Amino acid sequence: MAEQVKKKPVDPNSAKYKLGKIAADAYVDAIEAKKRGEKVAWVSSNFPVEIPETMGIATVYPENQAAGIAARGAGTRMCEVAESEGYSNDICAYARVSLAYAKLKSCPEQDVAMPDVLLTSYGTLRRDYDLLSALKWRLLIIDEAQAVKNPGTAQTAAVRGIKAQQVIAMTGTPVENRLMEFWSILSTVQPKLLGSMKEFADVFARPIEADHDERAAEAFRRLTAPFMLRRVKTDKSIIADLPEKNTIDHFAQMHLEQAVLYQETLDRMLKQIMEAEKSPENNTPAGRMARRGRVLKLITSLKQICNSPSQFLKTSSLTPDSGKGDALLEILSQCADTDRKVLIFTQYREMGERLQDWIAQALGERPDFLHGGVSAEERMRMVDRFQEDRTVRSFILSLKAGGTGLNLTAASAVIHYDLWWNPAVEAQATDRAFRIGQRRDVLVYRFITAGSFEERINDMLMQKRDLADMTVAAGENWIGDLSASELAAVFKLG
Repeated sequence: MAEQVKKKPVDPNSAKYKLGKIAADAYVDAIEAKKRGEKVAWVSSNFPVEIPETMGIATVYPENQAAGIAARGAGTRMCEVAESEGYSNDICAYARVSLAYAKLKSCPEQDVAMPDVLLTSYGTLRRDYDLLSALKWRLLIIDEAQAVKNPGTAQTAAVRGIKAQQVIAMTGTPVENRLMEFWSILSTVQPKLLGSMKEFADVFARPIEADHDERAAEAFRRLTAPFMLRRVKTDKSIIADLPEKNTIDHFAQMHLEQAVLYQETLDRMLKQIMEAEKSPENNTPAGRMARRGRVLKLITSLKQICNSPSQFLKTSSLTPDSGKGDALLEILSQCADTDRKVLIFTQYREMGERLQDWIAQALGERPDFLHGGVSAEERMRMVDRFQEDRTVRSFILSLKAGGTGLNLTAASAVIHYDLWWNPAVEAQATDRAFRIGQRRDVLVYRFITAGSFEERINDMLMQKRDLADMTVAAGENWIGDLSASELAAVFKLG
């Protein structure tokens, strides 16, 4: 008789045993939840599981189940079942196992509860598009729907390729830059409602954006109203206990040296633009593109001078060298006196680093600076420190890296050190503090350099901001098409 191989006893303290028990318990919990009539979701490995858990939805990671089935020797059998159903063998093996399980609804090697909900990310949708688009869905909910605002991207195409009986798109910013973004989002929900891109541009986008055509805006509102449900935080019938938001346009006066540098830079760069306009190439597509580039360079240069001459000159400055810098320290002191924490937004990394130096020098506290180069781990450390440590008074964030996705309700004051010229982006950043959970009225300071182009462009954008409370700002690109005389009028001092 052959000697039987003795199995090595399982160590209950080993990581392998503990991980296996966690997975097994999760499967059992999901099955029990299903029996109780509760919902079960299959989620991708990178999905934030806290979301369904707070909604009382049990979660299962199908990739883990597929790995367990494969480890117990049933992977090949399940893949063959998936392929017999017409699924390509080019699909990930784990996905084929999950598809087979969805067909069979049982596998002795590892059973799990069948899902009522699938929660996934845009990245996973693109990666597993062949799999997900082959299925028929009862309901598709697109969260953060501004992710499909560009009709030409692979991401938008992937979302539109999902076959669902009903589609709901959810976003706080249906329009960030152009009205065509609204077309892309709503066409994902109701493909034929707004016509083709060209039809929409001719009937709505151009008349509303370029001509401020109120008749076109009213027609747009009537057409889209039945398909929109809008909720704003300022509506007390929706959120009765959310405090007020008070926005203050703070006009900072230039230092003398700052004004001189501004004027010298404006004269020099305007001269270059006007000389380039005399070239025969100026009226060619390449020439027009080059001209727009020169104008945007002018904008960037003057923005930096308004922020801090040292930012533009690439020199160091441990103390404020601009009116905005003076205003910043003054407001921070006022907020400290009233026990307000402050968020400070800037679009420039080098400006954020200068603000750190100025605040450290003047107030004895060096605030954290969250920008695109900060790791995910360090990012969360910064957020937790600001939210939980009462001694931390301020937090600097780059507009792109910190303007979305963060809950910073410990702050009750927000400073926009330099404006993005896109009200939707600015509002999203403000909402890091002005959101559910905020207990104090929120003060929002928008820094504008008095007498500079910042003041005049702000006036223009306030006029454009409108039309039925739609945000149809065009960022800065529209400035590139202004004539030389119009540019001189916009950018002059005084």
